[in-house]
Amino acid sequence: MLTDRDFAENNGLLSKNVHCCVESVQKLPENTVMMSVLKTFETGLQRRSLVPDISGYASPLWFLSETERNVFLWRSGYSLRNQNDFEFWINPFDLIKKRLRQLEINSSGNPFTGPLWEDAAAQDDFSERERLYLKLIEEQLKKAINHLHALSKVGSLLIRERTRKEQAVIVLPGKFRIRRVEAQP
Repeated sequence: MLTDRDFAENNGLLSKNVHCCVESVQKLPENTVMMSVLKTFETGLQRRSLVPDISGYASPLWFLSETERNVFLWRSGYSLRNQNDFEFWINPFDLIKKRLRQLEINSSGNPFTGPLWEDAAAQDDFSERERLYLKLIEEQLKKAINHLHALSKVGSLLIRERTRKEQAVIVLPGKFRIRRVEAQP
């Protein structure tokens, strides 16, 4: 059974831990959200038919964010097993801009515009539908970003409290230095 002293010590540690976590979360840009919050938001919009279902011709924004996470892990020398060592936040507006830039490269050599075996006319139609989808998502995000950011902060604090572990916070998409391994002679 906990004594009053044990309770006071635990309460003091908890207070310090939460204060530290709040400080690190407060420093995040206000246009960022946790990956899980972005996925929940986007799938909710699709379920309510506020944005179209894009399966079959494009990847949803949450999938693009997971791809960003996977690339970050790989370039940093980690595998998917290490994803829980980090707390991934997304700037959805930067991710949309990045995807729209990828779609602008209109050539059969562009691996970001879909299967290379598609005919050009069908691919152009898919790209245009994806552009429209991204614009719709962007409009919805502009309306909800403050709320999504606040929910992300609370979610982050709850996860940190539950796991009692401070994770490195990574905001994607971002520019990260790639560690190069020199070949040994």
